This record gives sequence, C-alpha cells and structure tokens, in this order.
Amino acid sequence: MDSQFHNTAGSFTGWSTSKVAANNTTRQYFEHFSGQASSTNTILAASLKEQYPSLKLSILSQVDLLGFAANGFAKCTPLADDANSGLPSSVTVNAYQPAQRRVRGSNGLIAQDIRFGKFHYQWQARDFILYIAHGLDGSSGLSSYTYAYLLSSDEHHSEALVLAAGKWTSSLHEEIWVYDGGYWSKSAELYQSVMKASWDAVILDTQMKKDLINDHLYFFQSEDTYRRLKVPWKRGIIYYGPPGNGKTISIKAMMHTLYDMKPEIPTLYVRSLASFMGPEYAIKTIFSKARQFAPCYLVFEDLDSLVSDSVRSYFLNEVDGLKENDGIFMIGSTNHLERLDPGISVR
Repeated sequence: MDSQFHNTAGSFTGWSTSKVAANNTTRQYFEHFSGQASSTNTILAASLKEQYPSLKLSILSQVDLLGFAANGFAKCTPLADDANSGLPSSVTVNAYQPAQRRVRGSNGLIAQDIRFGKFHYQWQARDFILYIAHGLDGSSGLSSYTYAYLLSSDEHHSEALVLAAGKWTSSLHEEIWVYDGGYWSKSAELYQSVMKASWDAVILDTQMKKDLINDHLYFFQSEDTYRRLKVPWKRGIIYYGPPGNGKTISIKAMMHTLYDMKPEIPTLYVRSLASFMGPEYAIKTIFSKARQFAPCYLVFEDLDSLVSDSVRSYFLNEVDGLKENDGIFMIGSTNHLERLDPGISVR
C-alpha cells in the first residue's frame, strides 16, 4: 500500500490513516537505539525521505504541535503500523505526579511523555504526517532532545502551521514565566496563587497603597508621554524592609492588578540566576525574554542575594546599556537595602 498522500481536496488518497504498512522509519528508530547512536535527527531524516520521497520534511523544536491540537486548534490521530511489523507503533513513558497540595485530597495524575509516536495531523483542512521522537545528538555530548518531524505535500502549509502553533506555544495561557535553574518555564500554579492575591490583604496606608497602584498603572498607560519627552520608557522600584512587612504580598497583588488590565501585562518572575552557563548568561537570557514580552513586569525577589558583586556590572549594563528596555517595569525586593550596591539602590 502506498504510504504517501497527495494534497487532493485536503484529503489522503491511497493511504490508510489506521495503519502504515512496511514502515521503515519505525524499524530504523528501534535499530538506531539498539546499537551505536550519534544523531537521531540524521537517521530519521534520511529514513523519512526514503519512506515519503514526495513529501516535504520539516524538523521542529520548541513547537508544541500536540498541545496545539489538544487545545482544539488542530486534530491529531495516532497512526498504527502494520501488525506484522513486530514493532510497537509508539513508545510512551507514564510518570506519576503527586498532588501539588496534600490538603486538597487529590490523588495526583499520570503524565505521559511520548518518546516515539506518529500521527495523522489535520489543520485548516490540510493533512500532515507527524512523527514525535526522543533522541540523541552526538555533536553535543550525546545530549537528549525531543523533536517533531512534520511531513506535508506543500512546505508553505507546513510553515503556516509552524507559525500558528509556534505563536501559541510561546504565549502564556493563564501562566507566569518563571526563570529558575538556567531556563524559563511556565507556571500555572504561580498564576493561580497570584490571582487569589488582593490589595485588601496588604496592610498599608490607604493613600500610599493608592499611589503605588497608580504609579504602576500610569507607567503602562504612558508610552506616548515617554516618547514625547524622549526618555526611555522603563521604570524600576525596590521594596525593602524586614521580613513580613508586606513586600511579597504587595508584589503579588500588583501582579494581579496588571493581569486585570486590558490588554493584560504579563509578569516574568526570576527565582535564581543559577545556570550551567553562569549567572551572566542567566541575566542575558532574562532581559532578552523581558524585551520579547514587553510591556511586562519583571520581578527580582531577594535582589541582594541574586545580584552578587561578581555580576553587578553585567546586570547594570543590561538595565542601562545600549539595548532598549522599553516597556519593562522592574521590581526588586530585599530585606537588606544596605547590602545593595548604590548603582542599584540609588537611581
């Protein structure tokens, strides 16, 4: 049976979506991991080209096509191999994730990690073949990764899908970007906690509380004013004082206020500068993400612990250097203002 498809009226012809006969790619994948492996990408790209010579292949990373489909933007149906192939159609690792809060009485959940799978993917009346494969890259010391291999009769259709799914993947969906351990991740748990925060829980002089809120709102509503005055559209505030004086709850309440704006102002939360490539790389990555999502609220809690003497000048260069930080409102907190360099605390 011909395992390729032709883009005729957006449908498959001469190809069954229930099984794929003589699937050489599946066999290559398992043979690859049964012996010496150097580059899964190279092996699968060659095998897919042999199996689907008339289709265009796109190899993708950091594009969540499965999540895009799971949220209703596309349709994704698993494909089965010929029953006589002697190989499984997919490899999935199930992992138990305990409840985030024991007091809520949840049993936790089972999370699935697809290590190898293939799918009939449909988006906007267009058909694709999608492979997901976890593999190795010998050029990076045998580091592991998971890539998507997208096949289509028209590469422009693939590009359009990747742009749509990529934009969705990089967007926040009731989540907050958190930087910790050298990389960014999305936290739905932190978002839920922030949305429960209220200024009613902040014990502060009423007028001071009002001025604080208005200061933030005015900044995000005043881009034109900053540009007219020819000054950089950026702002920074440091909350300081002993533990328990309301710094954290004030930040969370402000985050909630900014998420209620139209359009909402996202928060980027920095938990640590620890990174396998060093704190300088972390600072560079943090400000690059902030510029990407500006206007945004960039939060550095325990600023005196984060910005040590060894990275102070690099941090200040990102804050006030040649790169534009328009639309970035930086908020820091510290229990020990006297430990901060004057270049940070006196501005």
